[in-house]
Amino acid sequence: MTVPEGYRCQPTLEEAILGEGLGMGWYRLGNARVCNAISFILDDGTIITAWHSDDLQDDRYVDQSHLFKDLMPGGPLPKLPMVIFGIRTVSIEPYTGPEVRYTGYHLAHTQKDGWSYEWAFYVPHSEPIPKGTQSVIYRQLCAFNLKEPQESREGNPLHRYWIEPSEFDVFVRGAMAELSDDGKAPEYVTYDYVLELSEQARSMRVQ
Repeated sequence: MTVPEGYRCQPTLEEAILGEGLGMGWYRLGNARVCNAISFILDDGTIITAWHSDDLQDDRYVDQSHLFKDLMPGGPLPKLPMVIFGIRTVSIEPYTGPEVRYTGYHLAHTQKDGWSYEWAFYVPHSEPIPKGTQSVIYRQLCAFNLKEPQESREGNPLHRYWIEPSEFDVFVRGAMAELSDDGKAPEYVTYDYVLELSEQARSMRVQ
């Protein structure tokens, strides 16, 4: 990199953080930040997204593995510094459908280059957005687990991809493998299993 005379590089190349292969960039809210790696929408409207977060007052690469130790698929999300606990939609013309809200549940955990990735799935509270609809923004709903309390806030939009059932192994499991140090996706994460967990979450909400 050649810096023009009278300018300086900020941060320096030595201080810069290397971008992730699937990463969509960091988003900061107060004293925490989150990096959403990738998101998918399944046929039934369930959203799967991978993300990791850190406390900006801590040193980089703090070990977070203990936060995932007792988590179960379909259960609560890990208490990471910033937690994407839900999603809400915002319609853009020409689509004029109602707002849809989603609640997040734990699906899996992978580790890559010191980062602990939460793979969460999000179940809509009402009829999901019609498949393939592009004129909708999916905004992150974020909560915090920090030394200094912060109120929940709305975060950045999710960049998401609609996928067919036949593409699940290639895209979802493929991304899981890419974001794992051992290059493998958790064996139990299959298309049918995710649909089963989503249905269980829906039935619990109805009760």
